[in-house]
Formats: sequence, C-alpha cells, structure tokens
Amino acid sequence: MFQPSPLQLQAIASMEAQLGIRRGRQHFADGAAFDAYFKTLQQRCQRQGSEDPAARRQRREARLANYYQDHERLRQYALRYNLRYQPSSPALLTALLRKCPDEERCQAVMTAMAEHLDDQGRAQELAMSLHQRGHHRQGVRQRLLRRRFPSQAIEHALAALDEHSGEAPLDDDALQRRLAQLRRRGMSSSAIVGRLASTPDEREQLRQTMTDASANDQRAALELCRKLLRQGIEPRRIQQRLARRGFSAATCTAALAQAQEEAQ
Repeated sequence: MFQPSPLQLQAIASMEAQLGIRRGRQHFADGAAFDAYFKTLQQRCQRQGSEDPAARRQRREARLANYYQDHERLRQYALRYNLRYQPSSPALLTALLRKCPDEERCQAVMTAMAEHLDDQGRAQELAMSLHQRGHHRQGVRQRLLRRRFPSQAIEHALAALDEHSGEAPLDDDALQRRLAQLRRRGMSSSAIVGRLASTPDEREQLRQTMTDASANDQRAALELCRKLLRQGIEPRRIQQRLARRGFSAATCTAALAQAQEEAQ
C-alpha cells in the first residue's frame, strides 16, 4: 500500500476540488497507481483551464443529453422529479425536455408515467393547501396557472375550494392575515382587492373588511415614501412607484409631501 505525503495529498485534493470530485482518493496500491491518478488529474485540470466557460457548459450539456437518451434513465429522473416537486404534466414535460431535447422520447416517458400523474387531484390538493395558508381564490388561481395546470383542472380545484369554504368565499381569519401581509409590503387597498378577489361577492367582502382603507393607504404610502427617500430615490420616481402599487394621486402627493417635510 502506497501512502502519499501530506504535500502530495494536498495537491491531489486541490485538483479534485477544481474538478468537482466530491470523494477523492487518499490510498493507492503502489507508487505507479498514484502517478497515474496524479497525471490524469493534471490533464483534466489543464483541459478545463484551456476551455472557456461557455464551451465547458456546452460539453456538460451534451454529456447530460447523451446520458438521458436512455429511456430508463430518463424515466427514473421523471419519477424523482415528480416525487420531489409534485408538478403538473406540462411542467414535468418541460423538465424532461431540458434533460433530453428529443420530444418523442420524452413523450414516451410521459406515457409510461401516466399512472403517477393526476393533474386534477394534484391541483385540488395544492388549492386546499394554499387556502389553509391564507391564500384566497384569486391567489390560488394565479399559483395554479404558474404551475401550468390545465384550465379544466384549475376550475375543478376552485369549485372544490368554493364548496369546502361554504357560502363565504374568503375565510375571515385567513383574510386578516393576508391583508396584514400585503399591507406590510406597501400595497394599496385597490391593489389588494385586485390581488385577492376574483368575484363580485369577494370584492364586496373585502371592502367591508377594509373599513379603514383610506387611513391604511395613507400610512402605507407614507412608510414607502420614507423608505425610498432614505434610499436617495428622486420624488418623481417615488410617485411612479406609488402609482404602480395602486395608490391614488392624492394619496401619493400627500404622503410624499409629508415624508419630504419630515426629512428636512
């Protein structure tokens, strides 16, 4: 058994780290085995150093694409991805195409995965989970759309959510938590209504809940003005930001004037 010196071990550890080798070698059968391993590491480091990052990335992508040309390897990746991320079918297909650009091969894997995919059930579970965490109908819809669930699965999930929630589409306790969260982010009352409500009943419920909407808007706009002034942002841009968040022109002007007066 050949035992390298501390300096030799340090040298190969440095090259292994550069090459991304997680489990390096420390023991060798003889000196020839060590020399061969050392030479291999040197050659790989030299080749890596001579390549620009784009070429190295292309070579890595080509190697991965070749690896996932095998149907079973691609199917195993799909199973792991499906278990970890619980994606919709379109999202899973996109993930497979990133690994293997052969669409026909990816579609074959999707067919083999059919028994593991249930967009309708998965969308309903996610909708219920989001609702319990304080998201409401419009927010749930947006999340499901971002996850690329089919429209039919989304509508079925929202219908089940309405049935579960009873007559009131928005749960009052969860609504208060969500309102407080959005107000802390500096959103105006009109922007909050647009964010959370998707039906006339929900909009009316929100307006009744937000009885002090005007005072809240003034406070939120003032806090945002103070923050942006401290960052050195000019008044014109501050007004533009407030307007994009749904604050009225009068609220923007009053809040900015008060913040500027306080800053003097």
